[in-house]
Amino acid sequence: MGLLSKLFGTTDKRPAKPYVDAGMRLTQKLITSLRLGGWENHLPVYSPEEIEVIKRQLEESQRQFNEAAGGTVLFHPEAVETLQRMQTAQALEGLAGEGWLYSDRSELPKDWATRVSTFLKAFACGLNPSCLQQVGELLVQAGYKTEAREAFEVVLLFPTYASTYYGGAPDCEDIVAKTVNRARDSLGKLQDLPEIPRRETAKQSTDIVFNGYPGGNGAEVTPFNPKAASWLRENAKVGRWILDGQCMQLPMSQVAGIITKAREAGFVIKTNRI
Repeated sequence: MGLLSKLFGTTDKRPAKPYVDAGMRLTQKLITSLRLGGWENHLPVYSPEEIEVIKRQLEESQRQFNEAAGGTVLFHPEAVETLQRMQTAQALEGLAGEGWLYSDRSELPKDWATRVSTFLKAFACGLNPSCLQQVGELLVQAGYKTEAREAFEVVLLFPTYASTYYGGAPDCEDIVAKTVNRARDSLGKLQDLPEIPRRETAKQSTDIVFNGYPGGNGAEVTPFNPKAASWLRENAKVGRWILDGQCMQLPMSQVAGIITKAREAGFVIKTNRI
């Protein structure tokens, strides 16, 4: 979360990075304009499926490290953050492209907006230009040519960041060139594509709203469908139901845990003053 706050924050005093800055601006724009699910206050909120693939990726990486070393491998805390971020990005990118990345792409996936959201989460973690390339290609098929063009244009800025991304490796020029050429080709093809109707993104209805009390001593929790209400009754047993069972008063010590569990259960959550 600390890294993401730095990437998405407005007070970062580090030298400007055109590629990173443009990618983060585009991410924030697409989250809002496409009404993408899986984000809250412009920070990613991972779905149960995303959490599962991240967990599997981290476990498999640890297993491979242990196997190579012939024992349990422990990393310095600073290295752990970097490794986990890289593995998270890899897992999310794989999930977003599953069943589509290597297909003939003749049809737009029904869950294209979810895939765009997951690709953007992968980009936020790893800054891999291939994530934005895939976002652009999905947006082209969905009828969002302007937004797709913006994604490809960000990829064209990747050479300004490539040395940092590849850790100064001397043999990355060919990879960078292929990345840029693919984005250029995509931009060139855009001009010849006919206009197609924009696919509407599905509006995600909120399942549970958490409204924090001004004094900070708790929250009023309101479920908006029977499934959410039933889940709350089962999992927030310390809460007190009010207004004839329409909402629950929950002590602040319990709020964070219930929000986490609700998200892991797949509910769409909205928070105010939490």
